[in-house]
Amino acid sequence: VQLALEGTPYQKPKHTVGTDIIGIDLGPSTIAIVPRAGQAALEQLGAELAPDAQAIRRLQRQMERQRRAANPDNYDERGRVKQRGKQRLRWKRSHNYERTRRRKAHQERRLSAHRKSLHGRMVHDLVRMGNTIILEKISYKGWQKQFGKSVGLRAPGMFIERLRRTGVTDGRHPARSLHTYHQTQPIFSRLWNLREKAGIPEMAPLSLWHRSCAAGSVFGVSSGLS
Repeated sequence: VQLALEGTPYQKPKHTVGTDIIGIDLGPSTIAIVPRAGQAALEQLGAELAPDAQAIRRLQRQMERQRRAANPDNYDERGRVKQRGKQRLRWKRSHNYERTRRRKAHQERRLSAHRKSLHGRMVHDLVRMGNTIILEKISYKGWQKQFGKSVGLRAPGMFIERLRRTGVTDGRHPARSLHTYHQTQPIFSRLWNLREKAGIPEMAPLSLWHRSCAAGSVFGVSSGLS
């Protein structure tokens, strides 16, 4: 049974919705924002994230020592894990190992919650500027293979998914998706002329470009900025 209700969802008064058109160029750890009316900005995703890598690595080493102490028969004389072919090794988990694992999981949970909070704040800032967001189609799995830990820490794919969900909830993206190629084409001319406007001096030294294919960028930021 599916229940359909007529009306608009509740929206907090502090989360207003703008009417501008915004172009976004997303990188593995940065995001460039170019509104039609206003100043362009180049920001870092989750700039306030400060993971305690040393503490996490210390817990990982402790877990490895506890795993080796509880499973001495699973390692050879050189300290390597034995190869059993299709027969899987049985691993014992001590109480101390489980306690250390929970401590490590708590560290990662706090980092994930902080990242989610920062993503939500940036999403609401974008929505406050405009209700139309132009974004290129990106392979986030390819980024994970190429950039590794940088993508895992900043999580640009999760940011776009949160932006898409927020847009669908407030009815800012037609057809429940980001704008397609034929919808983004009218904004190309506006973005192309942003460098010439005196109101946005930050974009003067940057090169703007676009491709003719559907997956092309709305604009490009030269030499390591994107």
